[in-house]
Amino acid sequence: MKRFWMILLVLVFQPALAADDGRVDLRSYQHGLNFLRMTNGNYLAVFASDGIPPKGDWEHDIYYAQVHARSPNLTAGSATRWIAAPEAQEPVSSAINAAGNRVCVTWEDGNPDRVKHEVAQLIYVADFPFKGNPYAAAKVIFDGGHSGHVATVGNSCVVFWANDWIDDDGVDNLGTGDQVYVSNVAANGTVSKKIRVASGRAWWPQIAGSANKACLVWQKFVPHQMYADLYFSLYDPETRTFTNRGSLLQHHQLYYHYSVTYVPKIARFLIVASSDAGMGVQSGRRSGGGIAWLIDNQGHITAQQALADGIVRESNIIVSGTTAVIARLKAGASVFGGNSAQGAPGGLSVLSLTPASIRVTQEVDDDYAWQYEGFDGFFIDDTHVYTAALSDIGIRTKTYVINKGVAPEDIP
Repeated sequence: MKRFWMILLVLVFQPALAADDGRVDLRSYQHGLNFLRMTNGNYLAVFASDGIPPKGDWEHDIYYAQVHARSPNLTAGSATRWIAAPEAQEPVSSAINAAGNRVCVTWEDGNPDRVKHEVAQLIYVADFPFKGNPYAAAKVIFDGGHSGHVATVGNSCVVFWANDWIDDDGVDNLGTGDQVYVSNVAANGTVSKKIRVASGRAWWPQIAGSANKACLVWQKFVPHQMYADLYFSLYDPETRTFTNRGSLLQHHQLYYHYSVTYVPKIARFLIVASSDAGMGVQSGRRSGGGIAWLIDNQGHITAQQALADGIVRESNIIVSGTTAVIARLKAGASVFGGNSAQGAPGGLSVLSLTPASIRVTQEVDDDYAWQYEGFDGFFIDDTHVYTAALSDIGIRTKTYVINKGVAPEDIP
Protein backbone atom coordinates (compact mmCIF):
# COMPACT_ATOMS: atom_id res chain seq x y z
CA MET A 1 0.00 0.00 0.00
CA LYS A 2 1.47 3.33 -1.04
CA ARG A 3 1.84 5.93 1.69
CA PHE A 4 3.52 9.31 1.61
CA TRP A 5 4.42 11.37 4.67
CA MET A 6 5.26 15.01 5.08
CA ILE A 7 6.20 16.29 8.54
CA LEU A 8 5.72 19.98 9.22
CA LEU A 9 6.74 22.41 11.94
CA VAL A 10 9.29 20.13 13.63
CA LEU A 11 10.32 21.04 17.17
CA VAL A 12 12.33 19.50 19.99
CA PHE A 13 10.07 19.96 22.98
CA GLN A 14 9.50 19.50 26.67
CA PRO A 15 6.11 17.95 27.48
CA ALA A 16 3.30 20.19 28.69
CA LEU A 17 1.72 19.25 31.99
CA ALA A 18 -2.04 19.24 32.37
CA ALA A 19 -3.33 16.91 35.04
CA ASP A 20 -2.27 17.24 38.68
CA ASP A 21 -0.22 14.04 38.45
CA GLY A 22 1.96 15.48 35.68
CA ARG A 23 0.44 13.61 32.75
CA VAL A 24 0.98 15.19 29.37
CA ASP A 25 -1.95 16.80 27.55
CA LEU A 26 -0.95 17.10 23.90
CA ARG A 27 -3.81 19.49 23.19
CA SER A 28 -1.62 22.18 24.77
CA TYR A 29 0.31 22.26 21.47
CA GLN A 30 -2.48 22.30 18.88
CA HIS A 31 -6.23 21.78 19.13
CA GLY A 32 -8.91 21.72 16.44
CA LEU A 33 -8.65 21.36 12.64
CA ASN A 34 -11.08 21.59 9.71
CA PHE A 35 -10.75 21.59 5.93
CA LEU A 36 -13.41 23.79 4.30
CA ARG A 37 -14.22 23.50 0.59
CA MET A 38 -14.35 26.92 -1.09
CA THR A 39 -16.18 28.13 -4.20
CA ASN A 40 -13.07 27.62 -6.36
CA GLY A 41 -12.93 23.94 -5.40
CA ASN A 42 -9.84 24.32 -3.23
CA TYR A 43 -9.73 24.05 0.56
CA LEU A 44 -9.19 26.30 3.53
CA ALA A 45 -7.47 24.70 6.52
CA VAL A 46 -8.39 26.31 9.86
CA PHE A 47 -6.59 25.17 13.01
CA ALA A 48 -5.43 26.33 16.45
CA SER A 49 -1.77 26.17 17.41
CA ASP A 50 0.40 27.51 20.22
CA GLY A 51 2.74 29.13 17.73
CA ILE A 52 4.47 27.69 14.67
CA PRO A 53 6.13 25.46 15.64
CA PRO A 54 3.87 24.79 18.66
CA LYS A 55 5.31 25.34 22.14
CA GLY A 56 2.81 23.49 24.33
CA ASP A 57 2.08 26.39 26.70
CA TRP A 58 -1.72 26.60 26.17
CA GLU A 59 -1.46 29.94 24.33
CA HIS A 60 -3.13 28.99 21.05
CA ASP A 61 -4.01 31.37 18.24
CA ILE A 62 -6.09 30.49 15.18
CA TYR A 63 -4.41 30.01 11.80
CA TYR A 64 -5.58 29.38 8.26
CA ALA A 65 -3.99 28.19 5.02
CA GLN A 66 -5.22 27.74 1.47
CA VAL A 67 -4.71 24.18 0.19
CA HIS A 68 -4.97 23.16 -3.47
CA ALA A 69 -7.50 20.38 -4.04
CA ARG A 70 -5.46 18.41 -6.61
CA SER A 71 -1.91 19.09 -5.46
CA PRO A 72 -2.23 19.77 -1.71
CA ASN A 73 0.80 21.02 0.17
CA LEU A 74 -0.04 22.33 3.63
CA THR A 75 3.21 23.75 5.02
CA ALA A 76 4.37 25.97 7.84
CA GLY A 77 5.03 28.73 5.33
CA SER A 78 1.48 28.59 3.96
CA ALA A 79 -0.20 29.18 7.34
CA THR A 80 -1.29 32.69 8.37
CA ARG A 81 -2.05 33.66 11.94
CA TRP A 82 -5.62 34.97 11.82
CA ILE A 83 -7.26 35.33 15.25
CA ALA A 84 -4.86 36.17 18.06
CA ALA A 85 -5.30 37.21 21.70
CA PRO A 86 -3.75 36.51 25.12
CA GLU A 87 -4.14 33.00 26.53
CA ALA A 88 -5.69 30.21 24.44
CA GLN A 89 -8.22 30.31 21.63
CA GLU A 90 -8.97 26.57 21.39
CA PRO A 91 -10.37 24.18 20.43
CA VAL A 92 -11.29 25.88 17.18
CA SER A 93 -14.13 24.60 15.03
CA SER A 94 -15.04 26.03 11.63
CA ALA A 95 -17.58 25.52 8.86
CA ILE A 96 -18.40 27.09 5.51
CA ASN A 97 -21.83 27.88 4.10
CA ALA A 98 -23.49 26.13 1.17
CA ALA A 99 -22.38 28.92 -1.17
CA GLY A 100 -18.76 28.24 -0.20
CA ASN A 101 -17.78 31.81 0.65
CA ARG A 102 -18.76 32.55 4.25
CA VAL A 103 -16.84 30.98 7.13
CA CYS A 104 -18.15 30.47 10.66
CA VAL A 105 -15.47 29.92 13.29
CA THR A 106 -16.02 29.28 17.00
CA TRP A 107 -13.62 28.68 19.86
CA GLU A 108 -13.28 28.45 23.61
CA ASP A 109 -11.56 31.65 24.67
CA GLY A 110 -9.34 32.08 27.72
CA ASN A 111 -8.42 35.76 27.37
CA PRO A 112 -8.84 37.30 30.88
CA ASP A 113 -9.34 40.73 29.31
CA ARG A 114 -12.39 39.47 27.41
CA VAL A 115 -14.13 36.92 29.62
CA LYS A 116 -15.47 37.15 33.17
CA HIS A 117 -15.40 33.43 33.81
CA GLU A 118 -12.41 31.20 33.17
CA VAL A 119 -13.47 30.67 29.54
CA ALA A 120 -16.17 31.79 27.11
CA GLN A 121 -17.49 30.44 23.82
CA LEU A 122 -16.93 32.96 20.98
CA ILE A 123 -18.08 33.10 17.35
CA TYR A 124 -16.94 35.05 14.31
CA VAL A 125 -18.48 35.05 10.82
CA ALA A 126 -16.47 36.34 7.86
CA ASP A 127 -16.31 36.25 4.09
CA PHE A 128 -13.08 35.00 2.53
CA PRO A 129 -10.49 36.44 1.92
CA PHE A 130 -10.00 37.40 5.56
CA LYS A 131 -8.75 40.81 6.61
CA GLY A 132 -6.54 41.46 9.64
CA ASN A 133 -7.12 40.13 13.15
CA PRO A 134 -10.89 40.13 13.82
CA TYR A 135 -10.67 39.10 17.48
CA ALA A 136 -12.30 42.30 18.78
CA ALA A 137 -15.26 41.81 16.41
CA ALA A 138 -16.00 38.26 17.59
CA LYS A 139 -19.24 37.80 19.55
CA VAL A 140 -19.54 36.06 22.90
CA ILE A 141 -22.05 33.23 22.66
CA PHE A 142 -21.90 32.64 26.40
CA ASP A 143 -19.45 33.67 29.09
CA GLY A 144 -18.61 30.36 30.76
CA GLY A 145 -19.33 28.32 27.64
CA HIS A 146 -16.76 25.86 26.31
CA SER A 147 -16.03 22.96 23.93
CA GLY A 148 -18.24 24.36 21.16
CA HIS A 149 -18.40 23.09 17.59
CA VAL A 150 -20.05 24.73 14.58
CA ALA A 151 -21.83 23.54 11.44
CA THR A 152 -23.62 25.29 8.63
CA VAL A 153 -27.23 24.38 7.94
CA GLY A 154 -27.76 25.67 4.43
CA ASN A 155 -26.29 29.16 4.65
CA SER A 156 -26.79 29.57 8.43
CA CYS A 157 -24.39 28.83 11.29
CA VAL A 158 -25.35 26.69 14.28
CA VAL A 159 -23.07 26.33 17.31
CA PHE A 160 -23.43 23.43 19.76
CA TRP A 161 -21.60 24.15 23.01
CA ALA A 162 -21.27 23.13 26.66
CA ASN A 163 -21.65 25.07 29.89
CA ASP A 164 -20.28 24.67 33.43
CA TRP A 165 -17.68 22.24 34.70
CA ILE A 166 -17.99 19.77 37.56
CA ASP A 167 -14.70 18.70 39.12
CA ASP A 168 -13.78 15.04 39.57
CA ASP A 169 -14.91 11.94 37.66
CA GLY A 170 -14.64 11.67 33.89
CA VAL A 171 -11.36 11.13 32.06
CA ASP A 172 -8.44 10.80 34.49
CA ASN A 173 -10.71 12.30 37.18
CA LEU A 174 -10.44 15.73 35.51
CA GLY A 175 -14.18 16.40 35.67
CA THR A 176 -17.15 16.71 33.33
CA GLY A 177 -19.29 19.36 31.72
CA ASP A 178 -22.86 19.82 32.91
CA GLN A 179 -25.18 21.05 30.13
CA VAL A 180 -25.14 21.37 26.35
CA TYR A 181 -26.81 24.22 24.44
CA VAL A 182 -27.41 25.18 20.82
CA SER A 183 -27.33 28.71 19.37
CA ASN A 184 -28.21 30.04 15.92
CA VAL A 185 -25.82 32.62 14.47
CA ALA A 186 -26.96 35.06 11.77
CA ALA A 187 -24.85 36.06 8.77
CA ASN A 188 -23.80 39.26 10.57
CA GLY A 189 -22.68 37.28 13.63
CA THR A 190 -25.72 38.03 15.79
CA VAL A 191 -26.29 35.21 18.27
CA SER A 192 -29.81 33.99 19.05
CA LYS A 193 -31.10 33.07 22.49
CA LYS A 194 -29.54 29.81 23.64
CA ILE A 195 -31.60 26.61 23.85
CA ARG A 196 -30.70 23.89 26.31
CA VAL A 197 -30.44 20.48 24.69
CA ALA A 198 -29.46 18.28 27.66
CA SER A 199 -28.28 18.58 31.26
CA GLY A 200 -26.96 16.34 34.02
CA ARG A 201 -23.24 16.15 33.28
CA ALA A 202 -23.55 16.23 29.48
CA TRP A 203 -20.71 17.63 27.36
CA TRP A 204 -18.31 17.36 24.41
CA PRO A 205 -20.91 18.49 21.85
CA GLN A 206 -20.38 17.53 18.19
CA ILE A 207 -22.46 18.79 15.25
CA ALA A 208 -23.01 18.30 11.51
CA GLY A 209 -25.41 20.09 9.18
CA SER A 210 -27.60 19.21 6.20
CA ALA A 211 -29.58 21.70 4.11
CA ASN A 212 -32.15 22.18 6.89
CA LYS A 213 -31.21 20.14 9.97
CA ALA A 214 -28.33 19.84 12.41
CA CYS A 215 -27.37 16.53 14.00
CA LEU A 216 -26.22 17.03 17.59
CA VAL A 217 -24.15 14.37 19.37
CA TRP A 218 -22.89 14.43 22.96
CA GLN A 219 -21.65 12.23 25.80
CA LYS A 220 -23.12 11.95 29.27
CA PHE A 221 -21.50 10.90 32.52
CA VAL A 222 -22.55 7.54 33.98
CA PRO A 223 -22.30 7.49 37.80
CA HIS A 224 -19.77 5.07 39.26
CA GLN A 225 -18.49 4.10 35.80
CA MET A 226 -15.47 5.00 33.67
CA TYR A 227 -17.40 5.06 30.40
CA ALA A 228 -20.07 7.43 29.08
CA ASP A 229 -23.43 7.18 27.33
CA LEU A 230 -23.71 8.62 23.81
CA TYR A 231 -26.78 10.59 22.68
CA PHE A 232 -28.02 12.38 19.57
CA SER A 233 -30.77 14.74 18.52
CA LEU A 234 -31.82 16.51 15.31
CA TYR A 235 -32.36 20.26 15.45
CA ASP A 236 -34.20 22.51 13.00
CA PRO A 237 -32.68 26.01 13.30
CA GLU A 238 -35.51 27.66 11.38
CA THR A 239 -38.24 26.46 13.77
CA ARG A 240 -35.87 26.03 16.74
CA THR A 241 -37.37 22.61 17.41
CA PHE A 242 -35.93 19.15 17.98
CA THR A 243 -36.52 15.64 16.69
CA ASN A 244 -35.60 12.56 18.75
CA ARG A 245 -34.37 14.81 21.52
CA GLY A 246 -31.82 12.98 23.63
CA SER A 247 -31.98 9.55 21.98
CA LEU A 248 -29.45 7.06 23.35
CA LEU A 249 -27.03 5.63 20.80
CA GLN A 250 -24.84 3.42 22.99
CA HIS A 251 -23.78 2.59 26.52
CA HIS A 252 -20.07 1.98 27.17
CA GLN A 253 -18.98 4.94 25.06
CA LEU A 254 -15.23 5.57 25.15
CA TYR A 255 -15.02 9.18 26.33
CA TYR A 256 -14.52 11.76 23.53
CA HIS A 257 -14.07 9.15 20.78
CA TYR A 258 -16.88 9.93 18.36
CA SER A 259 -17.59 12.08 15.32
CA VAL A 260 -20.52 13.07 13.09
CA THR A 261 -20.77 14.28 9.49
CA TYR A 262 -23.37 14.64 6.76
CA VAL A 263 -23.27 12.52 3.59
CA PRO A 264 -25.15 14.48 0.88
CA LYS A 265 -25.07 11.68 -1.70
CA ILE A 266 -27.34 9.47 0.43
CA ALA A 267 -29.00 12.23 2.50
CA ARG A 268 -27.86 10.73 5.79
CA PHE A 269 -25.93 11.78 8.86
CA LEU A 270 -23.08 9.39 9.71
CA ILE A 271 -22.00 8.93 13.32
CA VAL A 272 -18.97 6.80 14.18
CA ALA A 273 -17.98 6.04 17.78
CA SER A 274 -15.57 3.90 19.78
CA SER A 275 -16.63 1.58 22.59
CA ASP A 276 -15.05 1.32 26.03
CA ALA A 277 -13.77 -2.18 26.83
CA GLY A 278 -12.57 -1.57 30.37
CA MET A 279 -9.25 -0.89 32.02
CA GLY A 280 -6.25 -0.50 29.74
CA VAL A 281 -2.53 -0.20 30.41
CA GLN A 282 -1.01 2.65 32.44
CA SER A 283 -4.35 3.35 34.17
CA GLY A 284 -5.93 4.10 30.80
CA ARG A 285 -9.06 2.85 29.05
CA ARG A 286 -9.12 0.17 26.37
CA SER A 287 -10.86 0.54 23.02
CA GLY A 288 -13.40 -2.16 22.31
CA GLY A 289 -13.87 -1.49 18.62
CA GLY A 290 -16.48 0.79 17.14
CA ILE A 291 -19.98 1.27 15.84
CA ALA A 292 -21.47 3.40 13.06
CA TRP A 293 -25.00 4.70 12.47
CA LEU A 294 -26.81 6.36 9.57
CA ILE A 295 -29.61 8.77 10.51
CA ASP A 296 -32.09 10.35 8.13
CA ASN A 297 -33.42 13.90 8.25
CA GLN A 298 -36.38 12.80 10.38
CA GLY A 299 -34.15 11.32 13.07
CA HIS A 300 -34.64 7.66 12.16
CA ILE A 301 -31.67 5.29 12.39
CA THR A 302 -31.61 3.63 8.96
CA ALA A 303 -28.44 1.58 9.42
CA GLN A 304 -26.24 0.43 12.29
CA GLN A 305 -23.01 -1.50 11.94
CA ALA A 306 -20.53 -2.87 14.46
CA LEU A 307 -16.91 -2.15 13.50
CA ALA A 308 -13.87 -4.20 14.43
CA ASP A 309 -12.03 -0.97 15.24
CA GLY A 310 -13.09 2.46 16.45
CA ILE A 311 -12.37 6.09 15.63
CA VAL A 312 -9.61 8.35 16.94
CA ARG A 313 -10.55 11.09 19.40
CA GLU A 314 -11.19 14.54 17.85
CA SER A 315 -10.98 13.28 14.29
CA ASN A 316 -13.30 14.33 11.47
CA ILE A 317 -14.83 11.87 9.03
CA ILE A 318 -13.71 12.34 5.40
CA VAL A 319 -16.49 11.85 2.84
CA SER A 320 -16.60 11.56 -0.95
CA GLY A 321 -19.83 10.37 -2.56
CA THR A 322 -20.80 7.18 -0.75
CA THR A 323 -17.35 6.53 0.74
CA ALA A 324 -16.29 7.58 4.23
CA VAL A 325 -12.75 7.43 5.65
CA ILE A 326 -11.99 7.49 9.37
CA ALA A 327 -8.81 7.63 11.43
CA ARG A 328 -8.81 4.17 12.94
CA LEU A 329 -8.38 3.39 16.64
CA LYS A 330 -7.56 -0.30 16.82
CA ALA A 331 -9.46 -2.50 19.22
CA GLY A 332 -7.36 -3.12 22.32
CA ALA A 333 -5.49 0.19 22.11
CA SER A 334 -5.15 2.04 25.42
CA VAL A 335 -5.92 5.75 25.71
CA PHE A 336 -5.97 8.28 28.57
CA GLY A 337 -4.03 7.79 31.80
CA GLY A 338 -0.34 7.27 31.24
CA ASN A 339 -1.00 6.94 27.50
CA SER A 340 -1.81 10.65 27.18
CA ALA A 341 1.75 11.54 26.11
CA GLN A 342 1.48 9.47 22.95
CA GLY A 343 -0.84 8.46 20.16
CA ALA A 344 -2.12 5.11 18.94
CA PRO A 345 -1.11 3.48 15.62
CA GLY A 346 -4.12 2.60 13.52
CA GLY A 347 -4.17 3.78 9.92
CA LEU A 348 -7.57 4.23 8.25
CA SER A 349 -10.89 2.45 7.89
CA VAL A 350 -12.86 2.91 4.66
CA LEU A 351 -16.65 2.59 4.75
CA SER A 352 -19.04 2.14 1.83
CA LEU A 353 -22.49 3.62 2.45
CA THR A 354 -26.00 3.29 1.08
CA PRO A 355 -29.09 4.88 2.67
CA ALA A 356 -29.69 1.62 4.55
CA SER A 357 -26.26 0.00 4.92
CA ILE A 358 -22.71 0.49 6.17
CA ARG A 359 -19.91 -1.79 4.99
CA VAL A 360 -16.20 -1.79 5.78
CA THR A 361 -14.44 -2.10 2.43
CA GLN A 362 -10.83 -1.54 3.42
CA GLU A 363 -8.55 -1.19 6.41
CA VAL A 364 -5.25 0.57 5.75
CA ASP A 365 -2.58 -0.31 8.30
CA ASP A 366 -0.03 2.30 9.29
CA ASP A 367 2.48 2.50 12.13
CA TYR A 368 2.02 6.25 12.64
CA ALA A 369 0.50 6.90 16.08
CA TRP A 370 -2.52 9.19 15.69
CA GLN A 371 -2.63 11.80 18.43
CA TYR A 372 -5.84 13.41 19.65
CA GLU A 373 -5.53 17.13 18.88
CA GLY A 374 -7.39 17.08 15.54
CA PHE A 375 -7.60 15.27 12.20
CA ASP A 376 -9.22 16.04 8.84
CA GLY A 377 -8.68 15.54 5.13
CA PHE A 378 -10.21 15.34 1.68
CA PHE A 379 -10.18 13.24 -1.49
CA ILE A 380 -7.69 14.40 -4.12
CA ASP A 381 -9.31 12.00 -6.60
CA ASP A 382 -11.18 8.70 -6.41
CA THR A 383 -8.27 6.75 -4.93
CA HIS A 384 -6.09 9.30 -3.12
CA VAL A 385 -6.95 10.80 0.27
CA TYR A 386 -4.98 13.72 1.69
CA THR A 387 -4.94 13.82 5.50
CA ALA A 388 -3.64 16.24 8.10
CA ALA A 389 -3.19 15.45 11.79
CA LEU A 390 -2.27 17.89 14.54
CA SER A 391 0.54 16.84 16.87
CA ASP A 392 3.02 18.09 19.45
CA ILE A 393 5.55 18.79 16.67
CA GLY A 394 3.08 20.45 14.31
CA ILE A 395 0.79 19.35 11.50
CA ARG A 396 1.65 16.02 9.88
CA THR A 397 0.26 15.47 6.38
CA LYS A 398 -0.02 12.25 4.46
CA THR A 399 -1.55 10.93 1.25
CA TYR A 400 -3.12 7.46 1.32
CA VAL A 401 -4.08 5.29 -1.62
CA ILE A 402 -7.42 3.58 -1.11
CA ASN A 403 -9.71 1.32 -3.13
CA LYS A 404 -13.20 2.83 -3.11
CA GLY A 405 -15.97 0.28 -2.97
CA VAL A 406 -13.68 -2.77 -2.98
CA ALA A 407 -14.08 -5.45 -0.33
CA PRO A 408 -10.92 -6.33 1.68
CA GLU A 409 -10.76 -9.84 0.23
CA ASP A 410 -10.69 -8.37 -3.30
CA ILE A 411 -7.75 -6.04 -2.68
CA PRO A 412 -4.54 -7.39 -4.30
